[in-house]
Amino acid sequence: WPNDLLVGGRKVSGILLDSSGGAAAVEWLVVGIGINVDSHPDGTDYPATSLSSEGAAGVRHADLLGRIIAAFDRWLKIWEREGFDPVREAWLRGARGLGEAISVRLSDRTLEGVFRGLAPDGALILEVPGEGERIIPAGDVYFLANRWKAS
Repeated sequence: WPNDLLVGGRKVSGILLDSSGGAAAVEWLVVGIGINVDSHPDGTDYPATSLSSEGAAGVRHADLLGRIIAAFDRWLKIWEREGFDPVREAWLRGARGLGEAISVRLSDRTLEGVFRGLAPDGALILEVPGEGERIIPAGDVYFLANRWKAS
């Protein structure tokens, strides 16, 4: 988390992570990016779309990869030069659901609350009714439109 790119509220891309064991003893980590270029799955937990379905038919995969690498390189250099805060702020400017009700599925439970932002380390800040703010380093996020009005 946060790992999905949405177009019109539908998932077009996501970051995929796999690692050895738990967070306390990670020996290796594999990071991948999945992009629905020409098609997208139906019947998923999240509504999905593809670049082609959104009007970008005929995108050349090599061109797309080149643009992703250039953007990654640009943001990595910003992070190295200025720290994580500019990356965090840019992400927050494009984030969906700030101030709205969300559900966060953790490994052992599901929490519901209001998405308040990102902590300085990138963890989700969730305001849980009656409990206050919780810092969530990882989980599956679902939007709960109209569940309750965020203050």
